[in-house]
Amino acid sequence: MSHSSTFPLSQLWSIALVAALTAFCAACGTKEDPLVKSVGTLDELQYDAGVLLSSAEDLYAKGEYEQAATKYEQFLELHPTHRWAAHAQFKLAESYAHRIPAIGRDAAPAQKAAAAFERLLSTYPGSRYEEAARAELKRIRARLGQAEVEIGRFYLKRRQYPAAIARLRRVVDDPEHFPADEDAPYYLAVAYERNGQDKEADDAIRLLLETFPQNRYGTDAERLKARIKRSAS
Repeated sequence: MSHSSTFPLSQLWSIALVAALTAFCAACGTKEDPLVKSVGTLDELQYDAGVLLSSAEDLYAKGEYEQAATKYEQFLELHPTHRWAAHAQFKLAESYAHRIPAIGRDAAPAQKAAAAFERLLSTYPGSRYEEAARAELKRIRARLGQAEVEIGRFYLKRRQYPAAIARLRRVVDDPEHFPADEDAPYYLAVAYERNGQDKEADDAIRLLLETFPQNRYGTDAERLKARIKRSAS
């Protein structure tokens, strides 16, 4: 039996490749040569900026947004000042945004997306993603406001008026984070009226009529205003 039959052909090629790489590295410089950079171990390689970002982009392209978000988060934790950090922050926010459900009251994905876009604007001001981030942030905040109104209406239907008021006030009192919405002051006025708080109900209906003079509630809003006035007199 010949010696060559002791090793599979693939193993012989691997041995030859290792020997060639070793000889090449030895020819390029010594261990002390500052121009010679170690490739690093596999453990080190998995935290490399290029490897992390490439992995995140691949997952994002496949629509695997939860896994992509994890990779973008790792990249930003390890390389917050990298030249691609703003890109990673934008794609992280987009990964969260893609996971916002079409329906339902789970606001967590939208809240995470909004926070990620806000961080992009504050941490990487003037980036090429700023305009797109502001547009997305506005859309998501409107979505969050609508979710709050829906929860308020849910409590309203169940006659849990203090809970409804608390939810609706969050939208009315925070225009910076919740774009103006005609539903919030209308249902807030309804909740206050049913809870016997005529002054607060009058303030809410006035806010609706002044901010949205062409609001879609029309006659209903005028009737509500009249009821509040009669109750207060």
